[in-house]
Amino acid sequence: MTGWISLHRKIQDHEIFNEKRVYSRLEAWIYFLLNANHKEGKSVKNSNVIVVERGQLLTSKKKLRDIFGWSNTKLNKFLEVLELERMIHTKSTSKYTVITIENYDFYQSEEGRKHSNKTSKEHQKHIKNTSKTHQKHTNNNDNNELIINNNENKSVGVTSENINPDYSEIVKEYNKLAFGLPTERTYEQINEWLKLHNKELIIHVMQYAHDLGKHNLSYVNGILRNAKQKQIETVADFEAENNRFTASKSNNSYANSLEARIAREQVKQKAERDKQNIKTVIDPNEELPF
Repeated sequence: MTGWISLHRKIQDHEIFNEKRVYSRLEAWIYFLLNANHKEGKSVKNSNVIVVERGQLLTSKKKLRDIFGWSNTKLNKFLEVLELERMIHTKSTSKYTVITIENYDFYQSEEGRKHSNKTSKEHQKHIKNTSKTHQKHTNNNDNNELIINNNENKSVGVTSENINPDYSEIVKEYNKLAFGLPTERTYEQINEWLKLHNKELIIHVMQYAHDLGKHNLSYVNGILRNAKQKQIETVADFEAENNRFTASKSNNSYANSLEARIAREQVKQKAERDKQNIKTVIDPNEELPF
């Protein structure tokens, strides 16, 4: 699905938009887009005049937490993911936060719309041609390439370089596990992983990160980087190394636990008692009763 819709900022005045709820990440992202300045403006904060440029949003983390119904940790994590994906960058002080939407000026212009529509048509044509070619070599009729439109409203993720079954499966898993809004960098990163690791290991690590609640590329990338350094090539190798790490961590935790300290103290006390008993029996200077 391609093309544009016009979404007026007045939608925020509607009762449906303002109903009390916890925002999803998508709603939070749309909130940024709707509230970014469409032209340069100025605001006064604590007697300081702040210039807010086109594509920027002047706010505070407290205000965002209240609107989204999020914890501070969840908000910071969301902002971190958006910055990692090159969708925004932020500048914060103790009083306010300025959020800048990347490429806002270009993609809110007529030139950007024309560019996006042209790019979308080229991608659709490329997908159609690639699908026909691919079906000559495989009986899989379900191999439909997934196209995701990022914040730049540009179809990404489908190029002559990355059309292959392994890539497609990883992209589908990425979206299934809700790792966030994919961008061109997301697809570049997946291609980089495939140069170093097999599909099964990449998907397994993504699922592992998801189970831990770590829904970001940097965490997955860190694990795969460590796997490469330790020459881990298969899912079995990964599980074996993870089990060793977990066991080691468990042992270290026990060594510092209250239970372990009590056990060590009991051993020490027993040793002292045994030492005292030995002294009573063999001390030659001790006066005997007879």
